[in-house]
Amino acid sequence: MQRRQVLLGAVGLMAIATAARANAPATVKILGQDYTVTRSDRFGTFKNGQVVNLQSLVDTTLDPQQAPKKANLAFVPGATAADDRMFVVAAHADTLGITSDGMYVLQGADASGVFSPANSNATVLLRGDKNVHGRPQNLLFLNDTDTGAGKDRNLVTYTFTNGNELRFMDLGDLLAGAPHTAQGAFQTATVFEKIQPGTTEDVLPPDPPHDQQGDDPNMPAGNYMPAALAPSGLMLVAGTDSGDWAIGAIDPQKGTDFLPIKTLIANTKAANDIDVSEFPHSFVHLTGDEYLLIATGGDPNWNEANLTTNTLYHLRITLPADPTKQADNPIGVEVLGKDDLVATGLGQSAVSKMIFGLAVGPANAAGQSTLYMADWAGNLFTLQPAASTTAGP
Repeated sequence: MQRRQVLLGAVGLMAIATAARANAPATVKILGQDYTVTRSDRFGTFKNGQVVNLQSLVDTTLDPQQAPKKANLAFVPGATAADDRMFVVAAHADTLGITSDGMYVLQGADASGVFSPANSNATVLLRGDKNVHGRPQNLLFLNDTDTGAGKDRNLVTYTFTNGNELRFMDLGDLLAGAPHTAQGAFQTATVFEKIQPGTTEDVLPPDPPHDQQGDDPNMPAGNYMPAALAPSGLMLVAGTDSGDWAIGAIDPQKGTDFLPIKTLIANTKAANDIDVSEFPHSFVHLTGDEYLLIATGGDPNWNEANLTTNTLYHLRITLPADPTKQADNPIGVEVLGKDDLVATGLGQSAVSKMIFGLAVGPANAAGQSTLYMADWAGNLFTLQPAASTTAGP
């Protein structure tokens, strides 16, 4: 199901220097762990001179809040902090009146793990309207394998333009000639795709027609389809399904179909602890069989004024011994903790105060991980675990 909003606006691209820089808290407690907070811009002129633009609505007669500035994240560790990367996707409303730098990568963090215009180089991969970047909602990094143009599954994203699809992309193709501004660039970079089951939206060339792709019964059936890598190498995908949430799994490197183990939350230990009326949109592996997931009440596609809740879930997810064997709801899901992200005061948007993006960074000597979060106002937050506490992720 693609989500459409009708807006008026001129096509254009502009940096918005007025995103909220407000007084983000210096510390927060999340899942029992104290963190120190550093706020930085995810837009502007970066160390290498590359300008990253926020989503914008250039018709000044309309409310600027009609251009949501949400972003999602994927952290990739390097040999040193200077080699660390943060991939960012920034979707906007479903209209040609808004443009954005829809996918880009920051490289180089300071000693505290902070990515910022002062610390980082930036490379914009996809720049333009929805037909250029596809309105990507989340991103999972797989690898840096480069065996030739159009061959490698390096990144996975979920796009909302045309039929909603999980898209496996070749990073080499995206880097070559970046930023890509041609119509259909997000389709050209796709080397394999999985269409949302049951969608009735048009599928446009060069994507394979819907009837050629077919619906995968073991794939979650709707919404944002955030993905996380399990220690086994399988890709887990969360989505709404049958009035519930479902967790599905696929081999991200070679798989063409989801494995026959799709599990509905109602059939797990988490049944009474997850609000399945929320939309899961950010999903990351933490350590071992533990994961973090952000879900929001009210559809976070476009209008922040419609949002009601913003929950961070700490989950234990266990896969069956043989995930290739057909089984009814065999994935174990248990909620280890959860927090109201609005109550932390991190989000700086004047409308929702919510968080959309999430990534897990390096762990300290005590095994506590740095967390990265992105709000709806162009801010990137680096959360470093405080040495004074030992609880939490």
